[in-house]
Amino acid sequence: MTFYEGVRVRLTVSDAGRVPLMAAAAALAAGLLAVAVGPLGLVAPLAVLALLVVLSNPGIAVGLLVGCAILFESSSPNVLHFATQQFHDPLPGHYGVLEALMALATCAVLLDSIRRRRVPLRPAPFGPALAALTLALLAGSVVGHFAGQGFNAITEQIRPVLPLIIVPWLVVNVVADRGQVRAAIALLAMLTIVKAALGLVGVITHVGVVANGTTITYYEPAANWLAMTFLLAMLAATARGLPTERAARWAVPLVLACLALSLRRSFWLGAAAGALFVLIFATAPVGKRFLLPSAAVLAAAVLIAVSTGFAVDSQSPLGRRVESITPSRIVANPQDSYRLDEQKNVLAEIRSSPLVGLGLAVPWRETYPLSVTQVTQPGAGELYVHMAVLWFWLKLGVLGVIAYLGYMLTAIAAGIRVFRRHPDARIRAAGAGAAGGLLGLAVVEATATILGTDLRTTVLVGCTVGLLSVALGQIRSSASVAPTSTVADPRPSQRDRRMRQPDRVRNVVPAYWRPDDVD
Repeated sequence: MTFYEGVRVRLTVSDAGRVPLMAAAAALAAGLLAVAVGPLGLVAPLAVLALLVVLSNPGIAVGLLVGCAILFESSSPNVLHFATQQFHDPLPGHYGVLEALMALATCAVLLDSIRRRRVPLRPAPFGPALAALTLALLAGSVVGHFAGQGFNAITEQIRPVLPLIIVPWLVVNVVADRGQVRAAIALLAMLTIVKAALGLVGVITHVGVVANGTTITYYEPAANWLAMTFLLAMLAATARGLPTERAARWAVPLVLACLALSLRRSFWLGAAAGALFVLIFATAPVGKRFLLPSAAVLAAAVLIAVSTGFAVDSQSPLGRRVESITPSRIVANPQDSYRLDEQKNVLAEIRSSPLVGLGLAVPWRETYPLSVTQVTQPGAGELYVHMAVLWFWLKLGVLGVIAYLGYMLTAIAAGIRVFRRHPDARIRAAGAGAAGGLLGLAVVEATATILGTDLRTTVLVGCTVGLLSVALGQIRSSASVAPTSTVADPRPSQRDRRMRQPDRVRNVVPAYWRPDDVD
């Protein structure tokens, strides 16, 4: 309370003081309810307090969404001895916790925009890709409805795709300046390192996902994609000589071991393709020579993946897993052979309806015999497709393919531009890692559909796209201030040396000079 000349009394509550005030009110309400209804009364006010805190701070809401998507696996047991699978079980209404957090973050961003009286920002330059994806979902819903599918079945397939549209919008309205981008990147890197350490502890203690008698780090794609993106960012920083944190450099072997011990062959291939891609644009001069090698790397990786049908389900020890990449082993593996048979059936369905596809929630028919009749559960194999481009084409038509390719290509190009032109070295390295990681994910999706089917990975990719959009906005802002130079050269030119001679009277050397610059 502030006294002003004894005339009036004004009670000022800052943003930092709201939380203690709400905590005191919640504690008082909890005490009264505990007396009235028992121990249950202690929980309700605290839950309401947590809800109010999250709604009043959209940064906390988005952070909770991304953090839960990283930390909580859908499979158990795990080293934390926590049944994380229950975390992803549907809530009343068939919606999961991540979807509830995404809705909560959306409400928090809208309330913050209303309070600040500003229009929410849009994730540029992803507008065309997001619009195409939205229209594709609407078209797929209409086609699926006229094919006889119900509302629940259609929305069941829409929900995993929505984070590609919503999460980038949330991030650009929460992350504003360069410091917040750096903090978000540091948080993602820290959670990746923690995730890798937990996975290795699970392998050592034999507490974790077991496949064919072998304990692996992580089977689900979210953790493996994060590890791959982290490694590619560190590779780009090393190749370009960008500064990185010492903890991040020491964590590289840890994250690399976590990715290797996941025994996911498709992610190994994706990481290799991403590494070649990052090395090309991180070391080669800018120009037309960049485009041809990059296209060759992507085409070769996708061709190898599609022609061999790398599986993501069958697991084995590391040595046998490497040997299983050979074509003879691929043909002998039932799961790998199933994917090749599945492609024949899906392509037959696409040829029957090439423009609009089958529609959402419409299963594909078995025109050609399958080597494995049941992959996971009855009916699941007819809805899932082990190739992302074919899944988007089959479910959303040609517009879905355009939306998927436009989304991925725009994100990869944005990552390259951030690496080349952003003034902050750590954000540049993260942009290169995002570009390489998304290209690696495209290679992985030559044998599996992840975006649009795995909610956790879709949330993380949407967060990456949002951060790239914010970083691109900062590049445009810096270019408008200094259009002649986007990245400051720490070494002054010869003209600057002649114009800025050292002050010999005071014997003062400017701080930006190197020792060999002093005459």
